[in-house]
Amino acid sequence: MSESHEEIEAIRTVVGNVAHHIDGKRWADLRVLYAAAVTTDYTSLFGGTPQKQSGDDLIAGWRGVLAKVATQHLLGPIEVRATGDAATARCHVIDRAGTAARCPGSRPWWWT
Repeated sequence: MSESHEEIEAIRTVVGNVAHHIDGKRWADLRVLYAAAVTTDYTSLFGGTPQKQSGDDLIAGWRGVLAKVATQHLLGPIEVRATGDAATARCHVIDRAGTAARCPGSRPWWWT
């Protein structure tokens, strides 16, 4: 993969769109951003090992877990490294989430 400025910015846009589509519960738009098979790595949050699954299963899982939860993902700078035909993007994420149904006055309750 060439490391042109346009390609790097396109990757950063995809990463940002993942957060925006999750927050907006735009599941079909989110699904388009993922390959047929994906690897997710939540080891920094939960331990364990990275998991391989289908893109459909990933999105269905998020959709189920987040059905009654409002989220706001705040992204730090997105670092992109390209090698050959592959690229890796990393950034710090703060996820502010809350269940509106459990909050006084039906207002979201946020935590970080």
